[in-house]
Amino acid sequence: MRVFADARLSEYTDEPDAAHWLVVCTPRDTRLSQLRAGEATSAILLEATRLGLATSLQSEPLGMLDLRDQIRTTVLQKCAFPHVMVRLGVMPHAAAPLESTPRRLVDDVIEYDETVFAMA
Repeated sequence: MRVFADARLSEYTDEPDAAHWLVVCTPRDTRLSQLRAGEATSAILLEATRLGLATSLQSEPLGMLDLRDQIRTTVLQKCAFPHVMVRLGVMPHAAAPLESTPRRLVDDVIEYDETVFAMA
C-alpha cells in the first residue's frame, strides 16, 4: 500500500484565485486528433513548468459523453472536440513546497528482454 502526502493545503482559502482553464481541443474527433491533443497537452505542461506555473489536469468529465457534448456545444460553440482541460495558474507565495511522492524503480515497472536491446 502506498502512503501519500497529506492532501490538505496549508494555505487554503475560499477566495477566488487567478487561475484559468484551458480546453485542449481539435477540429475532428479521430485517433490522430487524440494523439495530437496529447502532444499539445504535453507541450503545455512542460512550458508551464518551465515558467514556474502550477497546473492541474482534468479529463474525467470528458469521459462522460453527455457532459463532453455539453462542453463542446456551450463552451466551444460546436467548432471543436474537447480532449482535456488544464487549470493553469500561479501558486500562492505563502504556499509550502509540495512533498515529493515515492516512485517505484523502473525495473519494478517495465520488464524487458535484454537480448532485444543487445548490439548486433
